[in-house]
This record gives sequence, structure tokens and C-alpha cells, in this order.
Amino acid sequence: MATEGFAVTVAGDGALRISGRLTFDTVEAVRAAARIALGSARSSGEVVTFDLDAVEQADSAGLALLVEWRRTALPRRGRIHFRGAPPALRSIAGMCGVADHLFGKRRV
Repeated sequence: MATEGFAVTVAGDGALRISGRLTFDTVEAVRAAARIALGSARSSGEVVTFDLDAVEQADSAGLALLVEWRRTALPRRGRIHFRGAPPALRSIAGMCGVADHLFGKRRV
């Protein structure tokens, strides 16, 4: 699903690809588009990968959405993997103390 400022698509490898802006202005629409893209076919225990490589702009609202997705997956025993998070999003996550929780420990 594409709209002004962002797009949510299913990549060839099954990952949910978020592109464009992940900000206060788009986060509600991104949440809805992701729900539609994921559909009801996802089952408990399944790994869902979010590809964030094409996110051009992100703010604290975008970060909050990632935290929400991680939090809501846990009761269903689902697993979420975020890949390709842009440096700005990693930086915000680091300042908020959730970078390791969302993206894993970075190797130096």
C-alpha cells in the first residue's frame, strides 16, 4: 500500500518493506497499511521481518511504532526482526535505551 510520504509492500523474500517517512505524520497510516499487508495469514510463532532499509526519515513516533510491534508480538509468541534500520532511527533508539532490544547488539 502506498500513500503520500511512505509505502508498505511485501518484498520477494516475504519481508514487510517500509519505505519513505516513518514519522508522526505517517505512523498511523503505516500501522494500518502494515496490518493489511500482513493480513491474517500470520500465525503464532512465526518470524516477521520488517525491512527498514528504505526509510528516509524517522522520528520518535516511528520508533514508538517499532516498540509497539515488538511488544504486541510477544504475547502471541511471535518474533519480529527489524533489518536495515537507518542510522538516524538507530540513534533515536540508542538515546531511548531500546536499540539493543529492537535491533540486537551491534558488532564493532
